[in-house]
Amino acid sequence: MTWLVQANLVNDPLSDPGLLIDFRFGRRALLFDLGDVTSLSPRQLLRVSHAFVSHAHRDHFAGFDRLMRVCLHGAMPLHLMGPAGFADRVEHKLPSQRTSSRLRYYCAVLDHGTPCLAFAFEEKLRVNVWSEGLSLLRLGVGPWLNEAKRAVRRGAPDESEIVISHDLSMPLGVLKQHVLRTGRGQKIAYVVDAAYHEKNVDKIITLARGADQLFIETAFLDADAGIAAHRQHLTARQAGDIAKQAGVVRFVPFHFSARYRKQEDRLRTEAEQAFRV
Repeated sequence: MTWLVQANLVNDPLSDPGLLIDFRFGRRALLFDLGDVTSLSPRQLLRVSHAFVSHAHRDHFAGFDRLMRVCLHGAMPLHLMGPAGFADRVEHKLPSQRTSSRLRYYCAVLDHGTPCLAFAFEEKLRVNVWSEGLSLLRLGVGPWLNEAKRAVRRGAPDESEIVISHDLSMPLGVLKQHVLRTGRGQKIAYVVDAAYHEKNVDKIITLARGADQLFIETAFLDADAGIAAHRQHLTARQAGDIAKQAGVVRFVPFHFSARYRKQEDRLRTEAEQAFRV
């Protein structure tokens, strides 16, 4: 089955952290953190329906103004989520903007010397279209497919009629048998700026458990664990070990310290070794 949600880092691992989760056929996207977002085109930003900010340090929040300039007059509402005090910062920048969210997601408040949110997004149910089934029933694609998918996701009974055209409808059960394929939804977790101690580790593992993708900060090599502890960040070994304990399918290390500008491969290797051991 093809993933209908694509997750990509906004910048390279040495630059401001950020993650764009794009719904390929849903005409919307989620954005985790708002640091430097100049790499995202206005068209990409206009797809953003929800923005989640881990905390208000500049490298996680500097792109807020650009997002607002692009999205403020867009057709789709923009929902914002952040830690305690975030609403005050948003209202100061844009008094008429309100923060709200109707999206299902998970978050954990981590310790970074200041509260810092980690996020996870999970599809409730993935519904794909089987093209051979469409051909078998001699059906064409159209808006009716989205309605059929919505009916499956909300658990509508099989006898529910799905209107395909003005003169054709079909029971949902028939479409589920021949056209629609369901599967477990994808889970994506995002973790930045966290001190390494038992309470944080337990929260991250709980949040990311079983994730298909975990994007996790890998700020320092383990040889520099003392510096990491002082600055309240994770090392590559710590990040890899957390990913292993969480049982994630794939993890992506990022948010590297600038001191490793020519040593990115060492960070990735150390994290990967901890994950695989």
